[in-house]
Amino acid sequence: MAGAGESPRRLCRLRCESGQAMVEFALLVPLLVVAALMLVQVGLIATDQVLLTQAAREGAREGAVANDDASARQAVLRSLPEGLRDAQVRVEAPGRAMGDPYTVILSAHPRSALPVVGKRLSELVILRARAVSRIERGRGS
Repeated sequence: MAGAGESPRRLCRLRCESGQAMVEFALLVPLLVVAALMLVQVGLIATDQVLLTQAAREGAREGAVANDDASARQAVLRSLPEGLRDAQVRVEAPGRAMGDPYTVILSAHPRSALPVVGKRLSELVILRARAVSRIERGRGS
């Protein structure tokens, strides 16, 4: 029943090794899936960081042009995607004269889009962005 040159003992050993490989593969697959999901989530976190930085720039530009905190906050909220709109917005403008710095600082937790790793990583990470622009006209000009 065994092949011409194979003994029954050798066939049994090949089947047992095949079963061992299957068990090792079954134990390794979940770890590989979690690692792949973590890599994707890190990419999504990086995307959120870029979006947060862009929103801070938008707010600083609007604040520098309008010299108004409310319009700067609105510009920030307009440029953020839905999942990041709970970001904390802080405006620093020590002077309101032309040429003074107008700073917008944002902080937020990234969006958690993936199962298993998304929520855990999002709770651990706080994204921060800061943008500074010079006021283009003094208040009341």
